[in-house]
Amino acid sequence: LEYLKFAGDLRQLDPDTFKKRARSVVEVCGLAQVLGKEIKHLSHGYRQRVGLAQALIHDPPILILDEPTSDLDPNEKAEFLEYLKQIGAERTVLLSTHNLSEVESACARAIIISKGRIVADGPLDEIRAKSGKVRYVVSVQESANGKGYRGTGAPPKETEVRDALNKVRGVGKVVELPTDERAHAYEMASDTDTDLRPDLFRMIADKGWVLLELHRDTQTLEDVFRDLTVGDAKRNRKIKGAKYEEPEEEDEEDDDAEDSDDDSDEEDSE
Repeated sequence: LEYLKFAGDLRQLDPDTFKKRARSVVEVCGLAQVLGKEIKHLSHGYRQRVGLAQALIHDPPILILDEPTSDLDPNEKAEFLEYLKQIGAERTVLLSTHNLSEVESACARAIIISKGRIVADGPLDEIRAKSGKVRYVVSVQESANGKGYRGTGAPPKETEVRDALNKVRGVGKVVELPTDERAHAYEMASDTDTDLRPDLFRMIADKGWVLLELHRDTQTLEDVFRDLTVGDAKRNRKIKGAKYEEPEEEDEEDDDAEDSDDDSDEEDSE
């Protein structure tokens, strides 16, 4: 509390305003249980909360945070991100981080910067769509498993399911996924913007097969980040300009030899 009072004095908050703001930030940042403790006796997670509280004490319209969850354990990180969501409901929060799972958890919009260039800027769904790739997973029942097959006719064979999936318009490469003997599971990639799930469902239903699973995934922010910045990463590994040359050790040996010769000459002259 003493540190928050110090931060409030720096912001020239009058006593009444400070009490109101202190009550608010203590509640938002979860500091009620440690108000009487010295900061040096707090855990790293609580110290992060104190830092967040002092940054909020004067109710700023914009809050800039740089890697705020570094060195936090999973529980502390989850709690901190929940605080950010609450804080972001009343102000703009700029979160600088390399942990893209945090961005997906706490942010509505993202900017990806590579080598000083903005390579993506917008809502998360729009950034994920920049790759143009969509992943589908389909699972079809393969055997009755002693309970009776509920499809029409006999359960389909692996080649039969694969051939049927390949014939659906918009489906790219079909890859079989590991599974048990009860099902055929496949992963498909598509570059089309059209949702293929209705066509996949209709094809399977028309054939009388039993559909166990069908879902559609867009790429994660981490996947998109790699796609957008891989060129810069490769350039960082290249040495520009002249080729690197190893130092010539022979010259040093020659110099040593010349020094020895000089010493010998001096001894001879004496």
